[in-house]
Amino acid sequence: MEILSGGAMEEIANMTWNYKILFYECLLKRVSVVIIIPLITLTGIGLWAIRLYTAWFSFSMGALMEALTLQYGISGLLLFVVGIFPHYFFYIPAYILLFRVCYLINSDMRQGRKYDPRGRVKSNLEKVKALCIILGVVIIGTIFESYVNPYLLRYFSKLFF
Repeated sequence: MEILSGGAMEEIANMTWNYKILFYECLLKRVSVVIIIPLITLTGIGLWAIRLYTAWFSFSMGALMEALTLQYGISGLLLFVVGIFPHYFFYIPAYILLFRVCYLINSDMRQGRKYDPRGRVKSNLEKVKALCIILGVVIIGTIFESYVNPYLLRYFSKLFF
């Protein structure tokens, strides 16, 4: 299915969704980011990887919004908003917190903080707790993306196209 083809909205309106497969595909994509970004942060290129991922994500969202707006006008802009609703209410805060935790991990490594062993363990446990919370929020967002968003897209495509 091509998103910019003439019958794409009709296909979305009449599509049957396999929510379980959609959930697992979305889960794999979203959770892999939450796992890979902190691991890359442990290397010397950690902060650059975060910047590169943020730039890539921003560029692709902007390109998608522009393409939909050029193809469908104001309805395309509304389609973009419906396409990121409601799951990005979970993803955006989770990714901001993820980048913050990764920045703290990287800065602790670069500065070589000299904590007493108990303080260092406590600091690392707090970061692990934050990463677990981030993972939970991303999983909740994935549930919304795979079970709620298809209904919204179907309703929107029937209403406007």
